[in-house]
Amino acid sequence: MNIDNISSLKGFTIVEVLNEQPENKTIFLHGKFDNNDESLVLIIERLHFPNDVKCLEDGIRRLTSIVKKEANDIYGFYEATLPESLNGLKATFVYPATEKHLQKYRKKKYHLILESPEYYHKVTLPHIEESKFSIQWVYNILNHTKEADRIIFEDPNPDTGFVLLPDAKWDGKTVSSLYLIAIVHKKGLKSIRSLNPDHLPLLENIRGKSKEILKKKFNITPSQIRIYFHYQPSYYHLHAHVTFLQYSPPGINTEKSHMIDTVINNIKLIPDYYSKGTLPFVVAEEDQLFQKYKDSGHPDLSENVN
Repeated sequence: MNIDNISSLKGFTIVEVLNEQPENKTIFLHGKFDNNDESLVLIIERLHFPNDVKCLEDGIRRLTSIVKKEANDIYGFYEATLPESLNGLKATFVYPATEKHLQKYRKKKYHLILESPEYYHKVTLPHIEESKFSIQWVYNILNHTKEADRIIFEDPNPDTGFVLLPDAKWDGKTVSSLYLIAIVHKKGLKSIRSLNPDHLPLLENIRGKSKEILKKKFNITPSQIRIYFHYQPSYYHLHAHVTFLQYSPPGINTEKSHMIDTVINNIKLIPDYYSKGTLPFVVAEEDQLFQKYKDSGHPDLSENVN
């Protein structure tokens, strides 16, 4: 069995609940199939309610097991069971899952580190180079050997171009939770640390074209669009996150996200800002990068509080 032909979870046994996110109505499970020792990561999340009045009315009228939990003045708190039409789930499979995948989805303890240029070159960059993170899947998208049918827009220019496609977290339909990824064609740009004035045309192209496409395809005005980078990124090939402003996706917090407008402005004000600036990032205790920073004696991981 492979990832292309999973059609049933019959015989699936849960080994471990890796994590749960009540705010996102999502659970992460590690399990195995009978007579198969390979691990599967199963991510289950609630689908968004349909934005269709008739469908909603039909579903709400068929709510069952309505039980009052508490009432206070004009507020009543009830639990109920949804009918099938409103009870959809999105399931994501990672199979066969390695120990690295299990660590990725397992609940973690996080630490905030301020990365100076010295520590970037001393700890972070060697970690990236030693770990040899595979980004072949990114090149498969850029080369159209995989996921070509998911590309919403492409500018093929090798220096300023990018592809725009849905993030795996988006269902591809619900505009209120729209989440796209802009992956640049230019190779060698690991993260915002790599950016300098030579890349302003690339950044401005991502910003301008993305807003233009979202207006044309989804009728979202530019002032309702958020475009930003993660630091540290989940993979080291420059890519921007493009989301609907009213949606709050994972990783939008201030210690991780960097708005593309701010990045452009910083470079215009201080050309070597991202090579000489101190950048914050969050790292999990289980991550090898955390241990390397701890071994390096970084002050943010010292037991002494100044």
